[in-house]
Amino acid sequence: RQISYDLLKEGKTTKEIAKIRAMSIQTIEGHLAHFIGKGELDIFSFISPEKLDTISDYFIQNNTRKLSDAKAALGYGISYADLRYTLKHLEFKRLSELSRDTETQSV
Repeated sequence: RQISYDLLKEGKTTKEIAKIRAMSIQTIEGHLAHFIGKGELDIFSFISPEKLDTISDYFIQNNTRKLSDAKAALGYGISYADLRYTLKHLEFKRLSELSRDTETQSV
């Protein structure tokens, strides 16, 4: 994961990273999603605010994490990478909120 992250930071695209590492693009996207989930990569470097809102609304309203269901519901303009990135972003937001709530309670 770290190597993929470092290559991205050097300016490589996911396609270039996959070729360099002899891995699938989906694997590289999974590596990068990990860093979105840690707050180390900005979600908006990967998808637009509008897409993020659409996908987030779907996952929240349907209380699911199933990518295939989301892809079927949201259609052609949404990729599996978009879905993975959004899920990791939502996890990061939730953890950040929980952490903030814990800090507030202890003060």
